[in-house]
Amino acid sequence: MIADGNAGTYGVRVKTNSLSMLSKVIVRIVFTLTPWKSDDPLGGMMKIVVAVLALAFMTAPLALAQQEIDQMTSVWEGVFTEAQANRGQAVYDGACGLCHGRRLNGAPDDPDMRSTPPLARAKFLREWEGRSLAVLFEYTRATMPENNPGSLTDAEFVDVIAYMLSVSGMPAADEELQPDPQSLARSVIQQQP
Repeated sequence: MIADGNAGTYGVRVKTNSLSMLSKVIVRIVFTLTPWKSDDPLGGMMKIVVAVLALAFMTAPLALAQQEIDQMTSVWEGVFTEAQANRGQAVYDGACGLCHGRRLNGAPDDPDMRSTPPLARAKFLREWEGRSLAVLFEYTRATMPENNPGSLTDAEFVDVIAYMLSVSGMPAADEELQPDPQSLARSVIQQQP
C-alpha cells in the first residue's frame, strides 16, 4: 500500500494526517467564533453541537479520499499478466517502436528522427512518479501514436502499458489490467520501492 498515496484519477496527494489536522482547525474556529454566554447553560452545549456538525460536514470528503487512498496499489504489486505484456510487445513493435525505440528508451531506430520520451525504466518511472495508470492511459490514448492518435483500441493501449511496466521490471500478476479508468486510477506508478 501507499503511505500517502493519491486520491482520484489525477493523482492529487493527500497526507494521511490531513483529517486530524483539519478537525483541529475546525474546532478552533468554531470555538473562537461561536458566542459564549456564561449565564446560558445551553451556550456551551450549542458550541459543541456546532463543532461536531461542522466536523462531520467538513471532513466527510477527506474521509472518502482516505478510503480511496487505502485502496491504491503500487505498480510493483503486480497489476498485469505476462500474456498481456506479450500482447503489448506485439502492439508496441508495430505502432510505437519506430519512434520510441525497440528498447523503449526514447531513441528512435531511424537516426534522422528526433528522440522521444522513454517509456520504461528509471527515467520513465521518475517522470511518471506518483501518477496513476489512468493518467498514463488517458494521455497515451489521446496523443499516441503521434501520427494517428486513438488508432489503437483501449485494450491495445492497456496491453502496451503492461509491456512498458514489464520492461521496467515490475512483476506480473494473475489478473490483467483492464481498460477502465476507474480501476486504472487505483494503481500508482512508483520508482522501485
